[in-house]
Amino acid sequence: MKVTPRVGEFLVEAGAHEQPTPEGVGWIATDSGLVVIDRADGCFDVARWGKGTTEAVVLTGATRDVVDVFLVVHYGNDWRDAHGLGPLRLTDHETPLPAGFHVADGDGRRSELLVDGPPGCVLGGLQPRSARKLAHALAVPLDDLVASFQDPRGRPAFPQPAGG
Repeated sequence: MKVTPRVGEFLVEAGAHEQPTPEGVGWIATDSGLVVIDRADGCFDVARWGKGTTEAVVLTGATRDVVDVFLVVHYGNDWRDAHGLGPLRLTDHETPLPAGFHVADGDGRRSELLVDGPPGCVLGGLQPRSARKLAHALAVPLDDLVASFQDPRGRPAFPQPAGG
């Protein structure tokens, strides 16, 4: 799967590079990263990749747009670190989920992010904290998400608290 040009540029600036793997297209930083796996149903899964092998799946059932956002969120703080900025805080436990998003228990310690339609989807395989971060990131335009990671104060989508 090809990411949008804006996302591709952002990932490269964060220190990742595109690399084919047996399972799909990987976005690798140093010797680890994420691989995007095409599914027969037109959706995508994302798995961790390290030392030449695909590891645990961390996102299932994603559309192209969701994969773009997921990669920006995953590599966003790498970008900030590479540019001398502290981490961007997208959410905390007290912040309510945006309208249309619900986190449900999945398999074991994993959660599912339920996204109201249309078309509606269930994104599985997520850590609970990752599900909340992804919901907040999906609720804003992609350009605003990227701009928030690039702005020292997290604007426009995620202004940071004073002193943090």
